[in-house]
Amino acid sequence: MILQELYQLYERLVNEHAYLPTKLGTSIQKISFCIELTPEGKAVFRDIRSNTGEQYGGAPRPEPVYMIVLGENKPSGTSINPCFLFDNVSYLLGCTEAKKSDKEKKRARDSFTATQKKYLSFREAGLGPEYEALCRFYESWEPPTDLDALPCDSTVRDAMKTGNGVFRMQGQMQYLHDLPLICAWWHSQGMERWLDTPKTEATSMMCLITGQEGIIARLHTPQISGVRNANSTGAALVSFNCNAFESYGKDQGGNSPVSERAAFGYCNALNYLLRSSRNHVQLGDATTVFWTDAPLDTAMDWEQMLGFTFDEPPQAQDKAVLDRLQTLLQKIAAGKPVVPPEAEKTRFFLLGLAPNAARLSVRFFLTGTMGDYIRRLAEHYAALHLQPRHRSSNDPELIAPWRLLRGTVRDPAKDQIPSTYTEPLMRAILMGRPYPDSLAMAMLRRMKYNPKPRKGAIKGEDSINYIRCAYLKAWLTRKNPSYKLTPMLDENNTQVGYVLGRLFALLHKTQDDVSTDLNRTIRDAYYASASTSPAYVFPRLFRLYHHHVAKLEGRRRINREKDMQAITALLGDLPAHLNLEQQGLFALGFYHQTQAFFTKKNNPDNQ
Repeated sequence: MILQELYQLYERLVNEHAYLPTKLGTSIQKISFCIELTPEGKAVFRDIRSNTGEQYGGAPRPEPVYMIVLGENKPSGTSINPCFLFDNVSYLLGCTEAKKSDKEKKRARDSFTATQKKYLSFREAGLGPEYEALCRFYESWEPPTDLDALPCDSTVRDAMKTGNGVFRMQGQMQYLHDLPLICAWWHSQGMERWLDTPKTEATSMMCLITGQEGIIARLHTPQISGVRNANSTGAALVSFNCNAFESYGKDQGGNSPVSERAAFGYCNALNYLLRSSRNHVQLGDATTVFWTDAPLDTAMDWEQMLGFTFDEPPQAQDKAVLDRLQTLLQKIAAGKPVVPPEAEKTRFFLLGLAPNAARLSVRFFLTGTMGDYIRRLAEHYAALHLQPRHRSSNDPELIAPWRLLRGTVRDPAKDQIPSTYTEPLMRAILMGRPYPDSLAMAMLRRMKYNPKPRKGAIKGEDSINYIRCAYLKAWLTRKNPSYKLTPMLDENNTQVGYVLGRLFALLHKTQDDVSTDLNRTIRDAYYASASTSPAYVFPRLFRLYHHHVAKLEGRRRINREKDMQAITALLGDLPAHLNLEQQGLFALGFYHQTQAFFTKKNNPDNQ
């Protein structure tokens, strides 16, 4: 189903004139520099990057441009494989950066030698004066020692480090790979000759994607680029390279018969989504792409909405689109979604991909209508709804899934989010299923063993924070609706874990009121044990409380004793242990009671 939907997306994009290759043997590549040739074979180097990147210090960042070229990325491996009329600087000019090792510099020279030999071997093909100028260039070019020795300025050298290069004649706008004579040769015989893969007897079978007879692709190309941590030269979504994966005497693509046209289409559609900032986000280790089956002119609004709810800030550039999204999402957050009629007919697709050597593994594939999505999203945000902390905390009104995933680790910049977390979380959000216990266990673990903000954390960061507690509230609500949890303090909640969490917050606040210079507080020392084995810990905490409350004066002491009596009146015997759900209630009770202390009127007598 995944491949069928991607192929249908490709057909739709091509019909609506999206920028995609339409012929087999072509691909889209990042191009950063150009080698301009004279008829005599002399060369001038140009930086052709665009200045549309993000702003840095007031100046735009140059970005490589995308071009449809002849051929594809190099296959994975260590062999030398020159590309036709595009390649990196090592292959085209035989040099690399000065800081590279001698081994890497030697490989660059070997790559150039292979490229030079290959271009000159096709000199007699009659590909026009432009190709003859290219051959003259390769006859006379002597690779320099490194990039710094090239006759060009530093801007061009920077471009050579960030992308591939192409060729064109001085005074012409067309690149060599766009010339009709060269393109006709490439598609008729050149591709097989350049790659040294002569056509054998083609196998024609029914294609699993289109349901029609066609020539079956041995390899599904072009390779997929843009998945984080995958092979830099591209990876395959479907491939067979071991006998254990093959059956009935068939090898490679014969095990899953997909026509060349269909394989070319679905691979290009997936690369299109991975290139578009509007159509992909990173959720844990899963590079997640999403799209809808709406026409291009209306798909943007839906895709912007999907991106808005998966990532922050929104990628919308059109202010009108952004305003519509914000209005709709505010209604969703308030639990009053308005589902447009067209949303019931528009389907969305969500595909999570993760690297697996030179291949890709599918983390999840979810689909449904945008109407279903809006309703599920409203339920999700209603379950997450929690009183935020103080105004300076910047707690988001709508918590994106990646924030929930980051809440499972101590330091998101260093610690890897387990791959098993993403798929069940997305299914819970988009299918209304119970939230995964694994995320709740991970968050509770972070609360217990990291009670203090980590070293180097931003001001106000806390292990028992808004995002983790919001998830615990949502997890508990779907796991057991009888808990009837509220966004803010519920003084009538008699769940033992919730009451003990409130009590622990009161004990901690009392200590904090009388001792402000402690290196280790009650929370630092006892939160983990108090939230798991209260019967063994709270008697000692009560003794410390009597010591601390005696230092309060006047109305503050009286009010604190009243709060203490009100909470303890809800308790029976202290339990020896709290299960996972009660530990979640403990964290939520602690959070609610702590926020209640800070939201009371600023009156010392009421503290």
